[in-house]
Amino acid sequence: MSDATSEATSDAMTDRMSDAMRDATSDAASDAMRNPMRNPMRNATSDSMRDPTSDPMRDPMAHAMRDAAINSTSDSTSDSMSDAMGDSMTDAMGDAVSDSMNDPMSDATTDASPAPTPAPTPAPTPSAGPSTGGGRVVAVVGAGQRVVNDVLPVIASLAGRLRLEGVYTRTPRRIESGGRAYEARSIDALCERGLDGIDLVYAVVAKGAVPAVVERIAARGAGGTELLLETPGLVYKLLGRRAVLEPWRAVWVTEDTTTLPLWDAVEAWATATAPIDEVLLDRSGYAYHGVAMARRLLGGAPVLRARRARVGDGDRRDLELVGGGRATIVGPRSYPDGSVLVRAGGRTIGDHPDTDSRLEALVEGERCVGFRADGVDAPLTDEESQVLGPWHPAPTLIANMHGLKRVGLRRLLARHADGQPGYSLADGLEDMAVDWHLERFGRYLRNPLTAAHSPWPGRLLRLFGR
Repeated sequence: MSDATSEATSDAMTDRMSDAMRDATSDAASDAMRNPMRNPMRNATSDSMRDPTSDPMRDPMAHAMRDAAINSTSDSTSDSMSDAMGDSMTDAMGDAVSDSMNDPMSDATTDASPAPTPAPTPAPTPSAGPSTGGGRVVAVVGAGQRVVNDVLPVIASLAGRLRLEGVYTRTPRRIESGGRAYEARSIDALCERGLDGIDLVYAVVAKGAVPAVVERIAARGAGGTELLLETPGLVYKLLGRRAVLEPWRAVWVTEDTTTLPLWDAVEAWATATAPIDEVLLDRSGYAYHGVAMARRLLGGAPVLRARRARVGDGDRRDLELVGGGRATIVGPRSYPDGSVLVRAGGRTIGDHPDTDSRLEALVEGERCVGFRADGVDAPLTDEESQVLGPWHPAPTLIANMHGLKRVGLRRLLARHADGQPGYSLADGLEDMAVDWHLERFGRYLRNPLTAAHSPWPGRLLRLFGR
């Protein structure tokens, strides 16, 4: 079967699978609707919205949730679950990736965000081919804005720990990044060369093109090479093609929101206070990235159940994790207006206005050198400050998210440079599956048919595709 036929079949097949999964989980979902998830953040918010004169200092998290709902111009969410289900049944599965499939070697984009601020540009240097020196050898596949603005500057900042073997793309061309020029060669050259001597391939390609691209690269063997993919690794409709990832030594994803430097300060504060039990991401978490951020702050457990409700022009997602821990993600995501609020032991911290303790940036001149949470400092290294770029004063830290994510990417790549585990493909697929079900059905309940790590989604996708 040709790639085009396979993808077209996959679209139709995924819609059929959606119906099957809806039927298989309808009883549990109906029960969840009759008995809404006991989420103290949501319940407290409902109380505060019914009583707008309630004291915000009595429950700053509830007050923050009320403001988030007001800022999202909520009129009513009573029928939003049925609306979400109705809409999801009529949407085509492949819409989210249809544009990227037109150009499979285009630069991958991790969200629908505005163009990020490029990394700071040092003085120009002569044209650069493969890096010299020690460290693990990495080949980059893709030459779009993500590569130019983030990936290449971060790899350059890890000189001595990572060595760039080359940049490969569909159309050979010269690209410039961080004051250096790179000759991006044809992906055919990488296929002919093979992966001998390459420790890590970082594929920054359109999400729908991942299976075809990585299968082609690994045609001559990839048993000694690790693969790094942009989040989430595979989109849901391609779970049935997960076998193309098996030849690689290991597969990771670049969920750089989980290694943001400000989380160090939050966790240091929580260590001195109490375990984190609730998280509010107010216009600061996008799709599966928001799920990943919430899981990261709450200890990394999988999501047990979740609900999505439309709120004005955006939505609100309530998550409950296995073993406890709850998160609320308010959309639409808008970094200039976004904020974070974390609760532990009845106290809160974050860059949200309604917090007991303020999460702050430590700034020297135009450089951010670390973060402070209730007197606990979490410094950045000089290299991290350089990669982050100039710090832009703003009411919240999230307004500088693009630079913060670049530091997060550097920390992930530093782990790979040192031979340490990164963010696993399993975690990336977990985040993606939760987001996919919320978008399609307005709810998620973890079970063998919905958990991305389970073999059943892939089996059903293959079954319905035949």
